[in-house]
Amino acid sequence: MKTLNFRAVVCGHITQEGAQSICEIIRNSLRHMELSDDDLYYSKNLTKLPIKTVHTYQEKSQLPHGEGSKINPNSAIQCYFQGGEKTYAKSALFQVLVELIREPAFNTLRTQEQLGYIVKVTYSSSAKVIGLNIKIQSARYGADYLEHRINNFIENLPNFSEEQVENIKRSLIKEYEQVITNIGQEGLRFWSQLEDDCFEFDSIPRAIRAI
Repeated sequence: MKTLNFRAVVCGHITQEGAQSICEIIRNSLRHMELSDDDLYYSKNLTKLPIKTVHTYQEKSQLPHGEGSKINPNSAIQCYFQGGEKTYAKSALFQVLVELIREPAFNTLRTQEQLGYIVKVTYSSSAKVIGLNIKIQSARYGADYLEHRINNFIENLPNFSEEQVENIKRSLIKEYEQVITNIGQEGLRFWSQLEDDCFEFDSIPRAIRAI
């Protein structure tokens, strides 16, 4: 490896000096040239989408066809709704929205319309940009039709009651307040901050206040 950006999380019963010493041993053993922040992939892997615009990317499946079949029937779509630069208030709004529409989306798109074998609604946070994903994998319908049904679902979302919103908020806060039971969980929580390039290790109480 000629070039590398090195980051590490050290957890447990260890002093700051001990952690720094471990990192220096690893860094020196790699014998690499340090990448600048401008060269790092994570700083360039998302594009800001103009407001109220639609962008489509399509790709044919490279999976081999089944024996004797002429067409691979499988298709998939991921509709990504970008929310812009991450703030705690905006992140809280998107997390609540995801939880509100997750069950209706599954009931409508999976159970009632039977569009595909996988229907997911997820919250996205990457490179300090938040978003909402609706994903469908189907062996019956093409991506264009799946997109049409997703748009129809969104356009016909019901009005959610204040009680529903408050229940979701309480559930999210309870999830944030879960006590870490092992050092692995603690390490993953810290590492998520490095992955998102935030370095905000007090993010949990701040997220709870925003909700």
